[in-house]
Amino acid sequence: MSKYSYEDDIKITKAELAKVQLEDAIDLFLSGKRISVITLAGAAEEIFARILNIQGDDSVAEETWRNIEEVRKETGLLFAGDRNKNDAFKEWNKYRNILKHHSKNDGDTVSFSPFDEAYEMINRAKLNADKLRITLKNRVDYENWLIENIYM
Repeated sequence: MSKYSYEDDIKITKAELAKVQLEDAIDLFLSGKRISVITLAGAAEEIFARILNIQGDDSVAEETWRNIEEVRKETGLLFAGDRNKNDAFKEWNKYRNILKHHSKNDGDTVSFSPFDEAYEMINRAKLNADKLRITLKNRVDYENWLIENIYM
């Protein structure tokens, strides 16, 4: 029982927890509050990715890297530049991590596109949720918003 609230404790699976985080991230995105979306959707994406790994499947980010390596092998070209997997994952998660952490060597400011980072993190999390057959209550709202505001 909670010490500070009249609300009862909950018991929730990690998949359900990530689903709630992603749905909340989408709600924030649709309301124009994009910075917090990156952290919430990033947390959901990571949980979904680890569940997929435990089940013996790859996350969307891992699939993307595997596809990059296949193109490199087949063409001999440095597709996606000369970065290695570790560098790519650091780059893909850069702003999620910047928004979660601060150290002595970090600057006082950060410059980035909250929209782009939120959009990418939601989509990564959403694709991992799809692989886990998790249905999001506000997915259609999100996709309709994208069609109306971005794709048209």
